[in-house]
Amino acid sequence: MKKYEYSILPEYAPLYPKLPYRYEEYEKVSVYCRGDKEKMQKLLPKEFTVTDDVFEVFLLRNNKIEGLDNYNEGGLIIPCSYKDINGACMSFEYVDTDDALCAGREIWGYPKK
Repeated sequence: MKKYEYSILPEYAPLYPKLPYRYEEYEKVSVYCRGDKEKMQKLLPKEFTVTDDVFEVFLLRNNKIEGLDNYNEGGLIIPCSYKDINGACMSFEYVDTDDALCAGREIWGYPKK
């Protein structure tokens, strides 16, 4: 078979380049807010439990990335627990490039749109 025939297969035409990605010179603004824990709970998967009423809203500008095109994103991070593990959950995240969207969803499982 000729080489061009394989270009229709996903492994030969990936949506994003292989890891690792190196992020440099990014800028981030975080705002910490108080919210209604009951309403925050609705933004989490049902297995998670809100642990605090302070959540983070962030904007991130990636100015230099080795592996992806530069992109911007913003999202909402809610402190929570899963069983006996405390942490936080990215409730939702918006991004402005397709490769960052696909890499974030498929590699790391972020709820990017």
